[in-house]
Amino acid sequence: MITQFEFDGIKSSVFGLYLCSFNGKSDGAKPVGNEMTINTVKAPKKNRFIQTGVTYETPLTFSFQVVKYNCWGEDMEITPRELAKIMRWLVRKDYRYLRFDQIGWDNVFYNCTLKVQKYEIGGVIRGLEIEATCDAPWGYSERKEHILNLDGTNACSIFNYSDEDGGILPDLVRIEMLGTPGELSITNTFSVDQDENKTKTIIVKIKNCKRDEIIELDRHKNIRSSMDHEGLINDFNHVFLELFSDFNQYENVFTSNEPCSITIYVREIRKGVPV
Repeated sequence: MITQFEFDGIKSSVFGLYLCSFNGKSDGAKPVGNEMTINTVKAPKKNRFIQTGVTYETPLTFSFQVVKYNCWGEDMEITPRELAKIMRWLVRKDYRYLRFDQIGWDNVFYNCTLKVQKYEIGGVIRGLEIEATCDAPWGYSERKEHILNLDGTNACSIFNYSDEDGGILPDLVRIEMLGTPGELSITNTFSVDQDENKTKTIIVKIKNCKRDEIIELDRHKNIRSSMDHEGLINDFNHVFLELFSDFNQYENVFTSNEPCSITIYVREIRKGVPV
């Protein structure tokens, strides 16, 4: 059972707000973030259709209701000043993370904007109806940290347990050069459907690296260095590390040509909504 939610790191209980259902209905169909459009073309001279692509046409949206409530079991009024403060907290111009306090869902984060409407009973504001519009057709896991210590000969693995097949860009990849100055090459190899004969390979190459230099790559496809690395943009092959997964395989195997330490911060894809 859900009791409260958290938005931008602040719990709704701070404002005395707890989840409820004003119409008394909590069962039935609910969004889970799987609204796909499959594009097809008809095969010439055949009664068959060939799939040409799959796209998500809309972001995940869902709504929920909250009531102001105290520990004595009383519904309370939301005053105009309280409403103004709550609106300032919930209505933002950019995406913020939302999550719900429920076992199994407390580590699922929805990067979203919120639309808020007041819920009046007898001319008094008793609660709110909140509609969330996400930045994607799904939510995300908590931010995970993976540290890989590569010596130029060994391999390290990261497992991507996302609820969606394909690749995801980490929030941040931090690479510390520990070897001989020169070109650094980092490879991620993924065996599709656990078939070693079908692989996806990502190779990141950065020339003219210096020892102890720290290079960062982010999910917005920016690159920066801790040192004065003149010409870094030209030294980089503009391939960004991705973590892959499919229905049968989760393992991503990393190797490098020089010793380096790699720290990867990533949120895996999570589908479904608890409300």
